[in-house]
Amino acid sequence: MILISGGQTGLDRAAMDAALEAGISLKGYCPKGRMAEDGTIDLKYPLTEIHSDSYNKRTRRNVVLADLVLIIVMSKPDAGTALTIRLAKKLQKPLKIVVLEQNNKAEEEILESIKTPCRKILIAGPRESNEAGIYSQTFPLLLQSFRALTKRSRP
Repeated sequence: MILISGGQTGLDRAAMDAALEAGISLKGYCPKGRMAEDGTIDLKYPLTEIHSDSYNKRTRRNVVLADLVLIIVMSKPDAGTALTIRLAKKLQKPLKIVVLEQNNKAEEEILESIKTPCRKILIAGPRESNEAGIYSQTFPLLLQSFRALTKRSRP
């Protein structure tokens, strides 16, 4: 499995940090200048800069690259996450949305989604500034799911 991300704060960063810690391959596109709302995206995240500073263009490139789009939100999608959902539907990408506030089986749903035979999974969701606490809520869920996945795939 390869995790795709755009490097923004919040859910994207939680997914990338969990992937790196669990040994999951990581790739994706980020805006020109490795821009994020909290400054420059750290070089430890292996993202490719596009020739534009547009977050929307970055999002489109990541959705195009994905075999599956997994959206994780605490309550409802913010504008960027809603764009990801619209693009996934328009491009007919398999889409799974996990709403943490309505779901006591979120970890199970996340693991089920990421263990599908898809090779490239875009995990997306809100920025920290739009959904305070999204990083701290999702990082442990994603890390546990990634570790369970890599444990199953080892001989």
